[in-house]
Amino acid sequence: MRNFVLLLSVVAASLTWAQEGAPPPPASAESPSTAPAAAPSAPAAPSAPAATAEEEYGLRMKQLESSIAELKEQIFRSKAKLTLLTEQVQGGSTSGSRLVLTHKNQMGGNFLLVEVDYFLDGSPLWQEVDETGRKLTPKKEHLLWDGNIVEGPHTLTVELKYKGNGTGAFQYLAGYQWKLKDAITFTAEPGKLVVIDAVAFEQGNFTTEMTERPRIRFDKNVKQDSASKPTSGETTK
Repeated sequence: MRNFVLLLSVVAASLTWAQEGAPPPPASAESPSTAPAAAPSAPAAPSAPAATAEEEYGLRMKQLESSIAELKEQIFRSKAKLTLLTEQVQGGSTSGSRLVLTHKNQMGGNFLLVEVDYFLDGSPLWQEVDETGRKLTPKKEHLLWDGNIVEGPHTLTVELKYKGNGTGAFQYLAGYQWKLKDAITFTAEPGKLVVIDAVAFEQGNFTTEMTERPRIRFDKNVKQDSASKPTSGETTK
C-alpha cells in the first residue's frame, strides 16, 4: 500500500512537469491573431510653396519699376511732341507762312470762364484753369500766337469751360456749367498771313434761353503777309 501511494505521487509530478514545460500550441493559420496591414497609399502631390514676404516685395518692386518706366516714356513723348511743335511753328523762314491767333471772350457777365484749352495739331498752345473765373473772364482779347508756321494743313481745337454767375432774375445760372468745344482746319500757304480769332459769344437774342446761348465761332482771314488787300476772308461757325 505504501509503495502504491509513492507511485501515484511520482506519476502526478511527471504530469505536472509535462504540462508546465510543453510549448504553447501553434496559432491556427485560418484565424490570424492580428489584422493584415493596410495597402500603402499613393504619395500626395507636392504642394506649391507659399510665396515669401521677400518674393512678394520683389514682385511689387518690379511692377512699380514698370509703371515708372511707362510714365517716363509718356513724359519723353510729350516733350518730343512739344519740341516738334516749336520747330514746326518757329522753324519757317521769314518768307514762309505766318499765323496770328487771338482768343476773344464776348460772353456777358452771367458767364465766368474757368478753363481754356487751345491745341494746334494736337499739341497744347494755351492751357489754364481758374476755378473762380476772376482771372480768365476779364481777358476779353488775348493774343496766343503771332509768328511763322510751317506750311501745309493745320487743325486748331478750342475747348472752353464756363460756369454760371447768375444774379437777379438769372440766379438759377449759378448751378450751370458749359463745356464748349470746336475746331477749325486751315492751310498755311507760302507768303500768306492767316489770322484766326477764336470767339466765345452768346448766340440768339433776348428770347433765347440763357442756357442755350454759349457758343464758339472762328473768324478766319487769309491775306498777303505784306499787309496788302486780303485775297480771301471768311467766317466759319
